[in-house]
Order: sequence, then C-alpha cells, then structure tokens
Amino acid sequence: MGDREALKSIIAKGIVLREKLIKHPTIEMCNELLNIAIETKTIGLQLKHQHGILLGEELSIRATYEKMVLEEDSDKADSVYERIVRAIKQAEYLGDQDLILRLYQTRADYYALIGDIIMEIDTVERANLILKDHNRSLRLIKLYGEFITMLNSIVPKKDEEKMIADKTMEANYKCMCELQMLRNEKGFDYDGYIKKNHSLAFRVYVYCGVMLSNPFVYEIDSKEQKVAREAFELAIEVAGLIGNTEYLCAAWGQKVGSYYGRGTAQEKQEWLDKLLFLKDKYKPKEHWIDETLADIENSAHIKLRNSDLGVEEPLNDQ
Repeated sequence: MGDREALKSIIAKGIVLREKLIKHPTIEMCNELLNIAIETKTIGLQLKHQHGILLGEELSIRATYEKMVLEEDSDKADSVYERIVRAIKQAEYLGDQDLILRLYQTRADYYALIGDIIMEIDTVERANLILKDHNRSLRLIKLYGEFITMLNSIVPKKDEEKMIADKTMEANYKCMCELQMLRNEKGFDYDGYIKKNHSLAFRVYVYCGVMLSNPFVYEIDSKEQKVAREAFELAIEVAGLIGNTEYLCAAWGQKVGSYYGRGTAQEKQEWLDKLLFLKDKYKPKEHWIDETLADIENSAHIKLRNSDLGVEEPLNDQ
C-alpha cells in the first residue's frame, strides 16, 4: 500500500512540475522532471503497474521534448516522436483520457515545432473531441486562420481547384464552429476576444455566409443555409462590437447580394433601403454595397433554381 501511495504522490508532483515547465521551461526543471519520471517508472516496475510506468514515460517524454527545444537538438526529434506515438497507443488501450490529452498536447507542440500545420490541427482536433476546452479552441482558431491564409496564397493547378476550395471551405466552417463555441461558453470573454481578433472572425463569418448561402450548391431548407444566415448575423455582430462601419457595410452588402434573388418583394425593398441608408450614412470606402446595388440594377447575377421547372432562370423585380 505504501508503494502505491508513493507512486500516486510522485506522479502528482510530476504533473504539477510538468505544467510549470511548459509555461517557463528551463534546463534545470527539465532535469528535475526527468528524475521524477525515472522514480515513477522505477516504482511502477517494482509494483508491475503498467499504468504507472506509462505515466512516468509521459513525464519523461515531455521533459525530453522541452530539453530538446531548449538545446536546439534536432537529432532527438525522431526518437521523441516515436516515443509519443507508442505512448499514445498504450494510453488509448488503457483508456486514460487525461494521459491521452497530455500526450496529444506534446504531439501537437511537436508538429508546431517542425511546421506541420495539418497534423498540428488534426492532433488538437482529436484532443477537443475527447474534451472541449477553450484554450484548445483558441489554438484551433489561430491554426485555422493560418491554414486559410496558406490556402489563399496557393495558385492551384486546374485539377487542384476543387480540392483547394473544399479545404478552404472546411477550414472556415470549422473555425466558425470554434468561434461559436467560445461565444456560447459561460465565463469566456467573447466580446473582448473579438475586439482583439476581429479581422479573422469577420472574414470567417462572411466567407461562410456567402459560400453556404449558394442555392446552386445547398438546398434552401438545408442545414448549410441555416448556418449561412447565422454567419451573416455574427458578422454584423462583430461589426457592432468594434464599431467598424466598413465591416457593417461589407457584411450587409454581401448578405443582400446573397439573398436578394430569393426575397419577397417586401424583403427586396427593405434590403435595398438598408443598403442605400448605409451607403449614404457611412460612405464606405470598400466596394461591397456598390457592387450589390449594381448587380441588383442589372439583375445579371441573381439566379435561383426553379424547383418546378428544373431549370435556372434570372430573377428580377418585374
């Protein structure tokens, strides 16, 4: 019994030190954690306690990883990664979610270190499936933003266009979901977060609104169309939170451009009045309202699927 209590005690001590090490890494702390890991595994071996041995291995992996980063010793990278992979498989077999999450944290940090953003995203997503956490959501939002920027910089070959478009849509949609999670989380200062990160949030919301409202891709009563409506409202909300009239005009310009063709006569008039009001009041520098007004006047871009005839035809106000 005494040895088991000693094992619990040393593991608890190691986990506390591990968190301190991650926040303020030093070689001294790395060595201290390595010693704790050795002691943990030694007691685990004496007790033939496989779980205890694995907990000690996780502490050792994190300490070795931090030391490798501090010493800029890339020769250890492959070895550390192999240990992470083995430990995750064992932790999954044992079903210890807390242990799995700690190992996922180290694996995500490893991928960040080597610049593999796709696998870093995949790892953080896997962790969030186990346990939603706003810190992981914040990390994912940042990663999605970086990934979207990377995708937007690619000039795709003809046979790659759909793949890039699909990945861009997926990243924006996932980013929106994480932003909504933060918005709905009690105790999280969503407004404060948006004020500091409004550019990404606004771009993601508008992108999802425009793309998911496309009636040629998504049926009018589909889940995607519902998400699109929410996205536009969230974009308008962001504009209000930071008092940005350019955002407000851009959101309304693109929202009306997306929905005008399917609106009732009353809705069309209300939307038109809204755009004219915003243009007159704020005199936006960006082109979104002017483009939508021009499209409405020309009726060139406004088409909807005619479900009765099975054809597409232009719609106008006549």
